[in-house]
Amino acid sequence: MNASQQALSTVIYFLLAFFISPFTGAALRNWQDCCLQFSATVALVLCPFIILGISVRFIPWFAKHPLLRGIVSWGGLCVWCLGAPFSCLHALS
Repeated sequence: MNASQQALSTVIYFLLAFFISPFTGAALRNWQDCCLQFSATVALVLCPFIILGISVRFIPWFAKHPLLRGIVSWGGLCVWCLGAPFSCLHALS
């Protein structure tokens, strides 16, 4: 595997892990109904944060405030990623 193929596979794995974050617990329990339902609830609760984290990059007002744009963008994405521990706590209980 050359360097460009390895970089591409790393990006693909990262994106897959990022978008499945709130569904990690359901995946751990082989997509059982209760775990999938809880993971879907976690994803619905955290969905506004990922939308905010991605869309803030395209809102012109935030272009004037780069520090605030970075904080809101990375904060929204980090809150989305916090769905994984919550989902896993339910699956492992």
